[in-house]
Amino acid sequence: MNIASLQAHIDELRTLLTLLDHPFDAIGITETRLHEQSPLVNIEIPGYDFLHTPTTTDCGGAGIYVKSVYQPKPFPKLTASHENICETIFTEIKSSSKKNLLIGCIYRHHTTIPLFCSTYLNKTLNQITKSNKTCALLGDFNADLIDYGVHADITSFFDLITSHGFRPLILQPTRLRIGAKPGTKTGTLIDNIFINDLACTSKGGNILTSI
Repeated sequence: MNIASLQAHIDELRTLLTLLDHPFDAIGITETRLHEQSPLVNIEIPGYDFLHTPTTTDCGGAGIYVKSVYQPKPFPKLTASHENICETIFTEIKSSSKKNLLIGCIYRHHTTIPLFCSTYLNKTLNQITKSNKTCALLGDFNADLIDYGVHADITSFFDLITSHGFRPLILQPTRLRIGAKPGTKTGTLIDNIFINDLACTSKGGNILTSI
């Protein structure tokens, strides 16, 4: 979820989770707009641990709520902060019966996609591929996949992701433009979940919320 200030909307998020009554294992939050490790507002959600990377800008920031039973710890090898380019936070969920799971939440600022890829994404995808771990990438990539095949940078971004064995789990627009003029785009697909487990089955969609 792109929350546009976690401290401003934490009560709405808690209410939404109560209404949904669905025990998510992990919840990725982008644009947390947190500028320090210990926020002034209580952003705790019962039953979850919160990991995040602050932002040095007015927007940005990435965080993950993970069920406390998994004892999530930061995964610093992939976690990063590049001013006006991206903030990311990764954690590793250990399993005794199958591969460990890496979960990363990524927020890309409105910089160019080639700069984001050369500064962060290329290296990170190579590290994930070499680790041979199952990995889910959650986030606001600010790259509208609806423009695949039309916009060269978005096509290159998606081709880079898929070349490392990732596929998108969200295929519908994640932001809708209500009342858009005829002939203009009615939605964008900039928020996504990518996973490198091709055998994984996906059953889900988008939750409509005003947050």
